[in-house]
Amino acid sequence: MSVEHSTALLKEGGLMAVLAYLDFFGIAVQRSAVITAANICRAVPDEHFGMVTDAIPNLTNLLSHHDQQVVENAFLAFVRLADSCFSTSDSSYVESHISICNHARNSSRRLTHTLKTTQRN
Repeated sequence: MSVEHSTALLKEGGLMAVLAYLDFFGIAVQRSAVITAANICRAVPDEHFGMVTDAIPNLTNLLSHHDQQVVENAFLAFVRLADSCFSTSDSSYVESHISICNHARNSSRRLTHTLKTTQRN
């Protein structure tokens, strides 16, 4: 459902809904919720991009989650958000959302550094 109807879910507040209170659920539900969030972040339309802003702190916190699959899918959400930022030809759109795009880029750098450090140990 999140793959086929990602825009409708985003528009109705689905991104924040799936990320809220994750700690209260088992790991299988957490993984499913973050996969759903990553799917919702795919190809976010210009007019709905502002709805992503509230979810950025939640996604950022998931980058340091204890479960590798949760971390990978939170990272995927940021990658998809960055793709959404830069896939438009409307430069004012990119400029107006540059802080989210930068946050997505910085989060990906942080995760890459964390993964390299982990692999060395």
